[in-house]
Amino acid sequence: MKTSKGPFVLPDLALPWHQQLVMRLYLGPFVASSSEFSRSRRIYETYSQKIIDLAGEIPFELHTVPVLVPAQAGLLDDTRYWSIAQTLEHLLKLDQLAKQIIIKLASDRPANILVTPALVAPEGKSEARKIFEDYRAFVPVMLDEMDELLRHSESELTENHPLFGPFTARQWYWSLASRTSLRYRQLQNIRKGLNINLSPKSPGV
Repeated sequence: MKTSKGPFVLPDLALPWHQQLVMRLYLGPFVASSSEFSRSRRIYETYSQKIIDLAGEIPFELHTVPVLVPAQAGLLDDTRYWSIAQTLEHLLKLDQLAKQIIIKLASDRPANILVTPALVAPEGKSEARKIFEDYRAFVPVMLDEMDELLRHSESELTENHPLFGPFTARQWYWSLASRTSLRYRQLQNIRKGLNINLSPKSPGV
């Protein structure tokens, strides 16, 4: 795997330095590097569906209510006071960019897509229902293409990840899956903070 040159510098993120070190020195080079793309897909699809199910049972008028969730490993402090709609919008933005990066790198082409926290931050301009529907529709998009490319790809090209540094296509896929499970836990805490009682069949629509 290609690595960046020069002194090791932690990014300026709202995340404790010790968590950043674990990400940069262990999770990225060891866990993400050894991950199988088929497993990353299973995790991504599983937690994406959990997110859809969770958000889908909450009334849309509550999707825009921000909730301060407890500190969570890997969760940037400046994203802890988000609503369901903000979290879904962030997921949608990052999914779109990550999948493009994976396809380009797996095709042995430079991605040239600089992902920053500001770029994938929610804007809050779209209706909650539309954000939910857009996210639900986009989850399966590009997955088959990604898998087919990765099945035959030996590319070691990298694109910089805002938290982990230079990542290959397989590492980006691992990140896509891991971050989806992270945001699912955040959404669980948002639901708790909303303090509502829903019947098992209560739909958001």
